[in-house]
Amino acid sequence: WSKVRQSFPSLASQGKIVTCPSFAVHMMSPQAPDGWDTNGTYLIKPSEECMFYIITSPVPTGELSISIICYDETVEKYPWLEPPNDIMESDADGFGDWSNEYSPLSRTESRNTELSNKIATLLETELPEFYSAIG
Repeated sequence: WSKVRQSFPSLASQGKIVTCPSFAVHMMSPQAPDGWDTNGTYLIKPSEECMFYIITSPVPTGELSISIICYDETVEKYPWLEPPNDIMESDADGFGDWSNEYSPLSRTESRNTELSNKIATLLETELPEFYSAIG
């Protein structure tokens, strides 16, 4: 957007880019909820004290892409959401910057399962209708 905005002087005053310290947890659901428009993107915001929001969109495969966008302050309330520090060295090259689409997973499968279970509980508690819809 920045290059586009810069190439048209008339657009320069129409928008402001704001950078917020954040990270995301991405997951895929096997299908979009019944009744959802399959060519749209949805922004889901729980209460302000949750310190996260969700961007979700159906993809051409029929699955539902779900990204939980967390502010740095999110880990104060949900410390288990903090990205892992114990990545495998072989996976570390290039991670931590914008050159990769995915970050490495934790070293252990049990930790990944634990994270999945905690995310399910978080969604069930804070956004029960959304959790039920993607269930």
